Amino acid sequence: MNRHLIGLAFCALAFCTAAGCGEAKFAAFEVTFEDAPGEKCLLSAGDATIASPIYLDIAGRDPTVADKKYRMRAEKRSVAAHVSEGANFTHYGSAECEVRPRKDEFPGCEIIGFEMPTTHEKIEYFFYVGHWPVE
Repeated sequence: MNRHLIGLAFCALAFCTAAGCGEAKFAAFEVTFEDAPGEKCLLSAGDATIASPIYLDIAGRDPTVADKKYRMRAEKRSVAAHVSEGANFTHYGSAECEVRPRKDEFPGCEIIGFEMPTTHEKIEYFFYVGHWPVE
């Protein structure tokens, strides 16, 4: 069994190398809040695109409905660390991401959008939230 897993790992590495896979645009990120020091929001490495969203989790457990208050704050903190200075907020929305769901989830993503004032370039950051419970 192990030799099959090793072979599969080498095949995946070869495919990734041939396809030009590289490091994610954004590194993994951890967020804690002063009003909830025991809770850690974990944001995965990713490109923050519809095909490579940032996965948002709560350390050590599945997210709950009550954790929604942390989700938006963690997303904002992540975006603030990466968005270019001078970018103007344009929209917040949702979409179906182009990723395979982790379980039997809907691959939902939240989007935070900006526009650069000088170039009018539109920038969007995608966060996978398909595993978060809905009220």
